[in-house]
Amino acid sequence: MTFMFTGPVSFPIEVTELLAEIVKLRNLLTLTRKDIMAELADLTAAVAANTSVGDSVVVLLNGLTARIQELVDSSTELAALKAGLQTEIDNINADTQKEADAVVANTPAA
Repeated sequence: MTFMFTGPVSFPIEVTELLAEIVKLRNLLTLTRKDIMAELADLTAAVAANTSVGDSVVVLLNGLTARIQELVDSSTELAALKAGLQTEIDNINADTQKEADAVVANTPAA
């Protein structure tokens, strides 16, 4: 069954109001989607920056640890100095692992 209208169509006020509400909701959903997409882009950029910072910290700490280890290995100083340096190496290694774990935990899967 097909309906053909030959002139302007008028609807009861309830239908017109309902259509107006539908249009408002559609516009709201469009704005909300745009807001969500913008926030997602911001979050993605923040995660990328944080990942880069985290990676840099890991490289820095690994380099410091290696240099300290070289000093410990070649040191002719007292055993207490070696023990103190080894303790610092162990602390840096533990912090490096925490940082690496945090980066992995806060980086979304590709």
